[in-house]
Amino acid sequence: MIISMEEIPKGLNSNAVSISRKRFGTNALVSDGKRFKIINEMLTVFREPMFLLLTATAILYFVSGHYTDSIVMSIALLLIGLISISQASRSRNAMELLKDLSAPKATVFRNQQKILIPVEDLVVGDWIWVNEGESIPADGAIMNSKDFSVNESVITGESVPVSKKSDADAKVYRGCHAISGSALIEITEVGISTKIGKIGQSVATISISRTPLQLQIRRFMMAFVLFGAFAFLIIVISGFIHGDTMWKAIMRALTLSMSILPEEIPVTFTTFLALAALVLSRKNKVIVKQPIHVETLGCTSVIAVDKTGTLTKNEMTLSMVYDIKSHQSYEVSKAAPLPEELLEYAMWSSETDAFDPMEQSIHEVYNKHFNGSKKMGFTQVKEYPLSGTPPVMTHVFQKVSGEHVIALKGSPEKILQMSSLSSDQKLQIHETVKSFAEQGLRVIGVGKGEWSQKDWPESQEAFKVEMIGLLAFQDPPKENILQTITTFYEAGIQVKMITGDYMETALAIANQVGIRKGARVMTGTEVMEMDINELKRMSNQCHVFARMFPEAKMKLIEALKVSGEVVAMTGDGVNDAPALKAAHIGIAMGLRGSDVARESASLILSDDQLHHMANAIALGRQVYDNLKKAIRYIITIHIPIILIVAMPLLLQWKYIDIFTPIHIVFFELLMGPACALVFQNIPPGENIMKRKPRNMKAPLFTKDEMIKSIAKGLLVAIACLTTGYLYQQSGALESSVRGIMFTLLFFSNLMLIFTGSTGDQKKANWRDRFKNKRMLMLSLISIFVYLLIIFIHPLRFVFALNVLSWKDLLICITVAVVSVVVVSKRKKPNNRH
Repeated sequence: MIISMEEIPKGLNSNAVSISRKRFGTNALVSDGKRFKIINEMLTVFREPMFLLLTATAILYFVSGHYTDSIVMSIALLLIGLISISQASRSRNAMELLKDLSAPKATVFRNQQKILIPVEDLVVGDWIWVNEGESIPADGAIMNSKDFSVNESVITGESVPVSKKSDADAKVYRGCHAISGSALIEITEVGISTKIGKIGQSVATISISRTPLQLQIRRFMMAFVLFGAFAFLIIVISGFIHGDTMWKAIMRALTLSMSILPEEIPVTFTTFLALAALVLSRKNKVIVKQPIHVETLGCTSVIAVDKTGTLTKNEMTLSMVYDIKSHQSYEVSKAAPLPEELLEYAMWSSETDAFDPMEQSIHEVYNKHFNGSKKMGFTQVKEYPLSGTPPVMTHVFQKVSGEHVIALKGSPEKILQMSSLSSDQKLQIHETVKSFAEQGLRVIGVGKGEWSQKDWPESQEAFKVEMIGLLAFQDPPKENILQTITTFYEAGIQVKMITGDYMETALAIANQVGIRKGARVMTGTEVMEMDINELKRMSNQCHVFARMFPEAKMKLIEALKVSGEVVAMTGDGVNDAPALKAAHIGIAMGLRGSDVARESASLILSDDQLHHMANAIALGRQVYDNLKKAIRYIITIHIPIILIVAMPLLLQWKYIDIFTPIHIVFFELLMGPACALVFQNIPPGENIMKRKPRNMKAPLFTKDEMIKSIAKGLLVAIACLTTGYLYQQSGALESSVRGIMFTLLFFSNLMLIFTGSTGDQKKANWRDRFKNKRMLMLSLISIFVYLLIIFIHPLRFVFALNVLSWKDLLICITVAVVSVVVVSKRKKPNNRH
């Protein structure tokens, strides 16, 4: 059934939707499988090296008859498993919320209403409305269309737009994009029954390349795994040489291997990014599609912004008109009467139900100054969508009698090129365009076409055109944009304006919003004429790019990337999609952006406000800083754990087995919450947006940072080993020596968290540290658990400790504080010069 564009389909009712969903399924390409996600998370935890070591230890204890130790290790396994699954669930829930926020929507007719719903809620039989720039959400048949063309490259591999008309063979397929016009479509296939579903293509199957930081952490973890495996073999062999039983040699080797593996690092990395992405979407209206983009945000060194709607309000109020016949310019707010023919043809060339701000302004001015619509009795018979370089669009109207109107609007250069004006007239128009543009106005030309043949031409360039005049629109900058641009510059981020407008317009707006002019202004044509090396050099010197088109935008982004910049780019149209995808961070607009742009982008500004990007970049930097603090803490605390396990064995102390697996597990259980509760929530430093962006490929730690972390760990290890050795030599029991070293390391761990839990403020003092409520909560809970272990006999028995005297406890606390604070207070190198 083909219906007219004026009819409003009733659509399915709620009962019909339920029946269709039961019969044909949902429009999801992959099964949600929530119950299997928990199982997958559990399997992931079970495959972790630390979990495997703990399992092996529990089994060995049981086989050897140490049932109490086996039960304790099993409980520890359960606790570590629950914590790991909880962390994984937090990350998964955050990512699912992000997915819901960025999920595409479709305009559907249901219960006699036109509503917006998630694409996955569509069912067979639904009637949907698709406009230019939107994605086709499911396979369907076209019921009616208006100059509708589709890019089917995702299905056919051909990127040439395919025209779609209302006939029996007019089918559209999920994943394709509407290039022009609009269409009413009845859904015939959903989900895995669609053509793209059968092919097996899905967003869920797309692999995302790892960032340099991910690769660094992966290599870091692999090195520890290999070192742990090597240490295991060495300790087993050493045990046999010294006459140990197989059970004792393997247990010592397992203990050392467990002390080496910093399993908290990858969990910390994943959790930090996922929760930061969720914070951005909830508090800053920035929807991040993949959490890993949060890390990239912190590296942004160039942000390329379009003008209309990003820097300006996108109000597009008709401000000035120029009439060629009278050779006069008119200020719309003052002049009366205005040139009727010029505004009439501007109205003809605009959509009747205009959604574009410029076209809305044209209708408003026309209706205000002239009574009645000239379109009565006319039917639109042909539309040539905005196309070409520079672009132009044409509407053709006709009466039954054969009388017709051909109206064009678009780039003044293009309409001049199609017209037959004299050189003097063209020069006059160019001067007028330049004059309008220097005032920051956006200028378009209006023309009247002629055609005497029966059939309309395939291309609008075949019309004989008479240029009627110019329209100039005022689009004022957004209120907060000057401060936003200033913030970017203070953060060491270059700002590039990329616009299709005239050079003069671009410069005028750039001056108003505070964008630096640079060496010169470049045009899209100049960009395309340059080789990549020359463009790489010029792209760092120029900050305003005018008369840009898709190919030029793409080439500029690639040149900036080649020059080593980390590029973020804003865009909203179909033509912006390639450049958005090419940029490190593609930024689409949530309100006015096309579906194609949103799908190509890395993140979406839900309210189109650029100032949220400053907050996003700041959070990206904060996450990176906090992640470094957390990893440095993990490295530092692992050093004394490793040495307390290894040195008594290697030096053949009287008491060799100071720490057993249960002690390692205890400190592992402290490290995870410390990273999740404390380091993740460290506030940003005061200067976080006053420093230059970091190099994306730079090492995770500087030499000074690594030396300081290792020095802290070594000093804590020396303090623990020396104190324990002195107690051993004084005749203390093994359980007393173990209690001393356990207590000393416990309070050293708290001090490491304490000293590392502040921001980067220059005047961070002890009072600031006590303001971190999460750190205080973790400290109090940890001390409470420690007191339970020391004073509850069954727990003390499991840990094989003796009760410490108040004197011994005071000695441990004092040594812990001194050993950590000495390195923490070490003077930093003077970087003033």
